[in-house]
Amino acid sequence: MSFDPGLKRIHEILLEIAESFHQVCENNKIQYYMLGGTMLGATRHKGFIPWDDDMDFGVMAEDWPKLIEVLNKDLPQYYRVRDIKNTRGISNPSIKIEDVRTIIQETDKAGENDIIGINIDIFPLNYTNERKSFFSKNGLIENLIRLNLCRFLDYRSKPLIKRALSNIYKIILSPFPKDFLISIIQKYLVTNNGNCITNYWGAWINKEIVPAEVMGKPSKYVFENTFFWGVANPDEYLKHLYGDYMKIPPENKIHYHVLDWKYRGDYKST
Repeated sequence: MSFDPGLKRIHEILLEIAESFHQVCENNKIQYYMLGGTMLGATRHKGFIPWDDDMDFGVMAEDWPKLIEVLNKDLPQYYRVRDIKNTRGISNPSIKIEDVRTIIQETDKAGENDIIGINIDIFPLNYTNERKSFFSKNGLIENLIRLNLCRFLDYRSKPLIKRALSNIYKIILSPFPKDFLISIIQKYLVTNNGNCITNYWGAWINKEIVPAEVMGKPSKYVFENTFFWGVANPDEYLKHLYGDYMKIPPENKIHYHVLDWKYRGDYKST
């Protein structure tokens, strides 16, 4: 079957997955937040950023075990929870909810990764403090996360030095289990207390540390033809991540996650 790169249909499928995630959370009284570009889209566009091809949500760490349990139990059968244990392309504690009726080609992913469908990302959120110096716990966490990324991401398109370092790290870490560095981070470094909330596993790592009152109690935002829950103070949150977040970036600054997608041969498109 030929590829259909149309973003409109990707947005429709993402929205269907997100609505199922939302309903499971509502039914089980689990609070969540839209994060990153999804929160930006809700604020600036009342829906998707026009060129965006993913959705990001966050759930507090104390609700994480319950979330995994109810998602595996209550999601429709054509959705699958992907995690570090069942998916080679996932190298941290976040999860993806995948529509198994689809297949995507992703950017920055090595060829040995599993085939995966259109999906949304959900991240565990932790309490922490505002300290980010090199020898602080947050600083050590960031350095270990960057090392972990070098092990698993495809850096063939990166500058020579970054490619070389990535290859060295891959060799050094290859004897260790996939979750080796993640286990060290979670067991010895993540304290889950403090006056800030962070998504350690997001794109900006420690830049995602924000005061807890900025996240606050989840607020309702219109998103396309439905609504989702987001941060209490979107202006402060988005300024922290993006600066002038109302300014549309130039074409060369736009990053795409999905190169192409198609329906699986054993499912009919709708």
